Amino acid sequence: MAAILLKNLQFKYPSSKTWVVDIKDWQVPAGEMCFLSGPSGCGKSTLLEILAGIQKEQAGEVWIGTTEMSRLSPQERDRFRADHLGYVFQSFNLIPYLNVFENVQLALEMSPHKKQKVASPRAKIDELLRSLGMSDFRDRAVTELSIGQQQRVALARALIGEPELILADEPTSALDYDHREKFLQLLFQEARKLKSTVLFVSHDRTLEKLFDRTVAFSEISKGRT
Repeated sequence: MAAILLKNLQFKYPSSKTWVVDIKDWQVPAGEMCFLSGPSGCGKSTLLEILAGIQKEQAGEVWIGTTEMSRLSPQERDRFRADHLGYVFQSFNLIPYLNVFENVQLALEMSPHKKQKVASPRAKIDELLRSLGMSDFRDRAVTELSIGQQQRVALARALIGEPELILADEPTSALDYDHREKFLQLLFQEARKLKSTVLFVSHDRTLEKLFDRTVAFSEISKGRT
């Protein structure tokens, strides 16, 4: 089964004269670790926002598993994202006044669906932080962490609650190569435990060899007026 299925998808911003995203037919199989490459500004991040239901396409179908996102209301898309997806933002989007544990816990508080899948939330968060090497920082304010540590907190938040799909938007751009590769190994390790699908977008093609498959954004989105 496909984790992501797109058909005749088109999207552009009100100020744009051309389609930012224009995909006739594309899918990502369930369980795949897929690397979507392309230069900055080409539309990769916009595609992730469409998949997550943050943006609404002008035409076409967007399927996440058996759910057609195109048919959901804005409120239903928000609920679906909270319940079924994990999202690692480029800027991490951590809450500055919460500590490490509380930032991860927030994903469960925002989704009763995820929370009910975790028998012991406190123990699960501690286990996840331990696997990511963040146990010693559990009660630390996220503003006191390094970029690499903040990145791991963002990953833990995306992984908690067994999301079916993990979307990652250039989360390694601030790291050197060794730390980028280590981060990806942690991501893959945890995603495979959960049997989650990963769609990772980046302009850094030095990372593509680590993934199951690499796709160039220009190959799937043609862009036409």
